[in-house]
Amino acid sequence: MRKLLVAFGILAVAGPAFAIQEMSEDAGSDQTLNRESFKALKSDPRTVRVRLDRSMGDQLGPNVDVGKICGQAGARQVEVRRTVPDVLATFFTVGFYTPAHGYVLCK
Repeated sequence: MRKLLVAFGILAVAGPAFAIQEMSEDAGSDQTLNRESFKALKSDPRTVRVRLDRSMGDQLGPNVDVGKICGQAGARQVEVRRTVPDVLATFFTVGFYTPAHGYVLCK
């Protein structure tokens, strides 16, 4: 039983915990951002940070509501990442609670 719980915990963390979602005005499709461009997005004063309290292995819970944050203008860039505490929370709850942070840069 213990091995099963450990295996499930590893799967719960390895799957959604390191997922990176990015939407760019220029790209039009999902692609991974490199570390430097994420630092630039994070340090931009126009970037809005949103906490996403998700659950059940990232299947339930809120997504980034771009319309609410940016209005009619829309977003130039949206990215969802997990911090170290987010990954730890996912691990210790065996994937039932999978928090994340969304970063939105409006046009």
